[in-house]
Amino acid sequence: MVSAAAPPGMPKLIGRGPLRALTRAGLSNVDQLATLSSREVAALPGMTPKAVTLLRVALTARGKTFADER
Repeated sequence: MVSAAAPPGMPKLIGRGPLRALTRAGLSNVDQLATLSSREVAALPGMTPKAVTLLRVALTARGKTFADER
Protein backbone atom coordinates (compact mmCIF):
# COMPACT_ATOMS: atom_id res chain seq x y z
CA MET A 1 0.00 0.00 0.00
CA VAL A 2 2.95 2.36 -0.40
CA SER A 3 2.36 5.09 -2.92
CA ALA A 4 5.38 5.73 -5.10
CA ALA A 5 3.64 8.83 -6.44
CA ALA A 6 3.42 10.64 -3.09
CA PRO A 7 4.14 14.31 -3.77
CA PRO A 8 7.01 16.02 -1.96
CA GLY A 9 6.05 16.82 1.60
CA MET A 10 3.63 13.92 1.96
CA PRO A 11 4.60 10.89 4.03
CA LYS A 12 6.10 8.12 1.91
CA LEU A 13 4.07 5.38 3.62
CA ILE A 14 0.64 6.92 3.04
CA GLY A 15 -1.54 4.59 1.00
CA ARG A 16 -2.92 5.29 -2.45
CA GLY A 17 -6.50 5.70 -1.19
CA PRO A 18 -5.65 8.37 1.37
CA LEU A 19 -3.35 10.09 -1.12
CA ARG A 20 -6.21 10.25 -3.63
CA ALA A 21 -8.49 11.62 -0.90
CA LEU A 22 -6.04 14.43 -0.22
CA THR A 23 -5.60 15.16 -3.91
CA ARG A 24 -9.38 15.32 -4.48
CA ALA A 25 -9.59 17.77 -1.56
CA GLY A 26 -6.97 19.98 -3.22
CA LEU A 27 -4.28 19.23 -0.65
CA SER A 28 -0.86 18.71 -2.18
CA ASN A 29 1.43 19.19 0.81
CA VAL A 30 1.40 18.52 4.52
CA ASP A 31 1.58 22.19 5.49
CA GLN A 32 -1.89 22.75 3.99
CA LEU A 33 -3.27 20.26 6.50
CA ALA A 34 -2.61 22.67 9.38
CA THR A 35 -5.67 24.64 8.23
CA LEU A 36 -7.93 21.62 8.74
CA SER A 37 -9.00 19.72 11.84
CA SER A 38 -8.03 16.09 12.24
CA ARG A 39 -11.75 15.25 12.04
CA GLU A 40 -12.07 16.99 8.68
CA VAL A 41 -9.11 15.04 7.32
CA ALA A 42 -10.38 11.76 8.80
CA ALA A 43 -13.78 12.36 7.16
CA LEU A 44 -12.33 12.53 3.65
CA PRO A 45 -13.56 9.55 1.60
CA GLY A 46 -10.72 7.04 1.41
CA MET A 47 -8.82 8.35 4.42
CA THR A 48 -7.66 5.80 6.99
CA PRO A 49 -6.78 6.17 10.69
CA LYS A 50 -3.20 5.10 9.91
CA ALA A 51 -2.90 7.82 7.27
CA VAL A 52 -4.19 10.47 9.70
CA THR A 53 -1.52 9.34 12.19
CA LEU A 54 1.20 9.57 9.53
CA LEU A 55 -0.01 13.03 8.54
CA ARG A 56 0.00 14.12 12.21
CA VAL A 57 3.62 12.94 12.53
CA ALA A 58 4.56 14.81 9.33
CA LEU A 59 2.92 17.99 10.66
CA THR A 60 4.72 17.64 13.99
CA ALA A 61 8.05 17.29 12.17
CA ARG A 62 7.35 20.73 10.67
CA GLY A 63 6.36 22.24 14.01
CA LYS A 64 2.67 22.30 13.06
CA THR A 65 -0.53 20.56 14.11
CA PHE A 66 -4.04 20.02 12.85
CA ALA A 67 -6.24 23.08 13.55
CA ASP A 68 -8.15 21.32 16.34
CA GLU A 69 -5.00 20.21 18.15
CA ARG A 70 -3.60 23.64 18.99
